[in-house]
Amino acid sequence: MLLIVTLLLGLVSCGGGDSGSDPKLGKYLPHTAEMFGITMTAEELFGSPDSFTLELKSGGKMTLQADGEKGDGTYKIDGENITMTVKVDSDEMTMTGRLVDNMLYLENMLDAGINIAFYKEGTTPVEAAVTPTPEPVDETEEETDVPDDNQTDGTDQQGSSDQGVFGNYYGTAYHKNANENFFFGEELPIWAYLGQDSSGNVYFEIYAEEDHNSDSVLVSMWVMMFDNQMVPHIGEEDAWIYDMYLDIEDTSALTVNIENDTIVMDYMYREVDEGVEYFADVTFYLLKEGTPWKEPNF
Repeated sequence: MLLIVTLLLGLVSCGGGDSGSDPKLGKYLPHTAEMFGITMTAEELFGSPDSFTLELKSGGKMTLQADGEKGDGTYKIDGENITMTVKVDSDEMTMTGRLVDNMLYLENMLDAGINIAFYKEGTTPVEAAVTPTPEPVDETEEETDVPDDNQTDGTDQQGSSDQGVFGNYYGTAYHKNANENFFFGEELPIWAYLGQDSSGNVYFEIYAEEDHNSDSVLVSMWVMMFDNQMVPHIGEEDAWIYDMYLDIEDTSALTVNIENDTIVMDYMYREVDEGVEYFADVTFYLLKEGTPWKEPNF
């Protein structure tokens, strides 16, 4: 998924050296990832395991490749714990995880709640949770899990329940605590659309005009749907609110649950342009087309 690949493109990592005789050294391929409580395979995330790899080299050096981009960095191993330090421009970022036998587990990448399990190239992946720490088992009482006929394996992320929230929306953008430079008043009528493009990719846009004129787009982003939860799918300069591009760090704050045909999305708008500061606390309140208007309770 672009969300994870985008995270990794910023993590340009490490290089140099050969695998030598240390069994920990070598190339690691993605096996599974867990995000927002959902586990997915490497194929579902990246298309193929080769699109995102880590290579541990001798001398504490490593190489990361993601979607054709390559970077160099360093790593340290302490028992099963591994810490990788990556430099992007002048910024330095750290990834932590564990190295257990032939499996490398990255945990809570960039504090975004994403865990990825890698396996060493040429070995068989261990079929375990992304984070392999077992939970304590009460041996005095053992329950038998009964399969749920309605349970899925998570491969069909775009279910019929999600498609039920697709369509047109109308509502109001509320601006609170705005400074005098902010370019909108306290309330702004808005219209929105949530649905798929011709390739099946899901997107969400908010407009200032009811006819959804492309010149009136106020908010635009690719999104992922998980049981009526809308998760922004933020890449590089491909998602924005008003005239400001969003970063991957905005994902959590802009994730919303669509309930009762209602979307409520909050955003703290802060921008400085040529020395002039603009800010406001923004709430987009939207009801699905055909739903009677209900005053918000916030």
